[in-house]
Amino acid sequence: MVVEVVTNDDFTNPGPIAGIEKFELATDAAQRAIELQQEWQQEHPGEEVFVGHGYRMGRWLHFESEEPEELLAWAKQQDDSLSCCDQCGTKISDEKSTFRRLGEDTIFCREYCAEQYEQENTPCTQCYEPVGEKPYWMNGWVFCSEKCSDEYDSLHEDD
Repeated sequence: MVVEVVTNDDFTNPGPIAGIEKFELATDAAQRAIELQQEWQQEHPGEEVFVGHGYRMGRWLHFESEEPEELLAWAKQQDDSLSCCDQCGTKISDEKSTFRRLGEDTIFCREYCAEQYEQENTPCTQCYEPVGEKPYWMNGWVFCSEKCSDEYDSLHEDD
């Protein structure tokens, strides 16, 4: 018997022994597969239970057995290849549900992160430095500080 870690375009899971479980990260699925392997071996002593991984393209395919360490190494490699959110650093396993900025290579795991990134990287109207986490708003303009706002006002009093 093989406890399989199945991958497809949307998720990885450790196979149907205990029902299908979905994991966003391959390491979580691999760890669960190894737990299932150990549980099965305890319940059925003497029966060989292996772990393996693969992509079965919607069909039943035979998986080669692996040592748990090999499965974990493969899973880590899979997870390491995932993109990370440019705001919070979260691994992004489903790029179909991401947010991007037009004309930039940035990628975000959720709308909140995209908005935070936008806010923190908006340039100050006066000094052009990023306004940071707490922008100062005055008359529709955004500034990095009250000081920049005052400087802008003094330069544009006649406008």
